[in-house]
Amino acid sequence: FCLRSWVILNVYVMKKFKGILTSIGRWVRKHKKRLIPATNILAFIALGLLLLVLTKAATPFESIEAERGTLQGMATTTAVSGASNGQAVRFNAMSMNNDLGNFLYNTTLNSRWNQYKDSSESEVNANIANRGNYSSNPAGYQAHNSQGQFRFYCQYSHFNYDDPILYPGQPGKAHLHMYWGNGNVTGNTNVNSLVNSGGSTCQGYEVNRTGYWMPAMLDGNNKAVIPETILMYYKTALNNAAQTKVKPQGLKMIAGYANGDNNSKGLTHVNGVAWVCYTGSLNYTYIGTTIPDNCPANTRENAWDPYNKVKDPSKYNSQDTFPVKLQAIIFFPACVKVDGAGKPVLDSADHYSHVTYYSGSGCPSTHPYMMPQVSYHVMWPGNLDYSKWKLSSDAMAGVADGASLHADWYGGWTIPAMEHWIKGCINTQQNCSNGVMAPGGGYPHRQLQTIPTNYTGPNFLTIPTKR
Repeated sequence: FCLRSWVILNVYVMKKFKGILTSIGRWVRKHKKRLIPATNILAFIALGLLLLVLTKAATPFESIEAERGTLQGMATTTAVSGASNGQAVRFNAMSMNNDLGNFLYNTTLNSRWNQYKDSSESEVNANIANRGNYSSNPAGYQAHNSQGQFRFYCQYSHFNYDDPILYPGQPGKAHLHMYWGNGNVTGNTNVNSLVNSGGSTCQGYEVNRTGYWMPAMLDGNNKAVIPETILMYYKTALNNAAQTKVKPQGLKMIAGYANGDNNSKGLTHVNGVAWVCYTGSLNYTYIGTTIPDNCPANTRENAWDPYNKVKDPSKYNSQDTFPVKLQAIIFFPACVKVDGAGKPVLDSADHYSHVTYYSGSGCPSTHPYMMPQVSYHVMWPGNLDYSKWKLSSDAMAGVADGASLHADWYGGWTIPAMEHWIKGCINTQQNCSNGVMAPGGGYPHRQLQTIPTNYTGPNFLTIPTKR
């Protein structure tokens, strides 16, 4: 009986299953024109998932820091560092964070500049040598007859509409700024976040977490123009190198138009700001308060006297055959007020009265704390048409193109690194170039890890909409 019941049940189930298959077959034949495209889509998705799995298996590195490549419009073309050793293209949404910032053209810099961005200051200090922030360099400095000097190179890091000095905690309130140094600087940056986080696009990487920024250069066609070279100077007052002290962490400074320092004072070797066409060696072919339409060629008839701001063919040096470049030069104050305990005052209500410029060969009694004077030398190629160029701050200030030139400095150097170059170069009146830290003050001879001198990536980047 049980066997017979089991057979009857199976026959019934098979008839039902056959009926279901027959119904499905009729439905498929009826709707086959619609099913074919859908089947193709499913097959395409399955193939894509398979390729994604295979790619991830061959390339374990997922971050942009592990890749090599150059920025190509909206995509980053990369040679993958994984086992496949092939090519990959990572497409990026067009936004302020990736189109105008955080992508550097150079593969070495791109993989190193923020490698240790999450390291605390104490961890950075403990690993200065073995992480490659320092390298040995037996040359690169010489004695100077009256000043201590320290120079190094940077490249731009990012753009935003923030200003942590004028508008702290208010992202998006400022005009468009271009930054270099600490790549994490935003409107919410404070001294703790500055010295304990962020990579750096300057020599030495995270040992130099200072925030450097200025208004963005605009080309008149909705593009921001990236500078070719950013050269940084730290110098002492004349004949007073031994008294120079470290620049305090958290110190805030503004130089130029924004703090009422009329840039008509602006000359090289003089306090203030200026626009110049300069070879970078000896010869000037323009000095002014606004951006010129073009840079005159490096010839005798175009020569200028940099001290008196007048054309003077006698100042031409025939040995200087370098091409001219357009430069924005910004000199910062170097003397700081002190509080009742003798400590430097880091900021003031107007953001500039706590600091002032050298007076003669030293600091005035009102601002007795003497630091190295930092200056920015931001350069663009000299063979371009600048007739439509202007700073992002010009329109807000209602001035001629370039006349609102100013810049900001927010101290984030790690103290051991800064003490090394101050005692090794500044206090001993050495002329140190390319991040070389001379062996003065009991320190070994070292150099801040180098970066490429000139930027060769995309020079014109789309300006983001202000949010």
